[in-house]
Amino acid sequence: MASLLLSPLLALGQVQQQLAAWERAAETYARASSLSPEAAAPWALLAVARHHAGDPTGAEEALREAERIAPRAQRVRRARALLDGENR
Repeated sequence: MASLLLSPLLALGQVQQQLAAWERAAETYARASSLSPEAAAPWALLAVARHHAGDPTGAEEALREAERIAPRAQRVRRARALLDGENR
């Protein structure tokens, strides 16, 4: 059941991102990551959304979880570059 809900939640979060509704996107990705805690994508997307919503601590926590799951995944590396690039 959780995997059936993951794709629609990720799609919803991406629409919210495009609308710059970062807090809503973060809520959506948090739900997705709780439904599928061993999937790196929701965690990486949550990190990006939290970053843009002004929650650097939450962004770093989510990204660390994504890196634990899939440290070499492109989405995870892009999220790391975003957080590192804007935290200098």
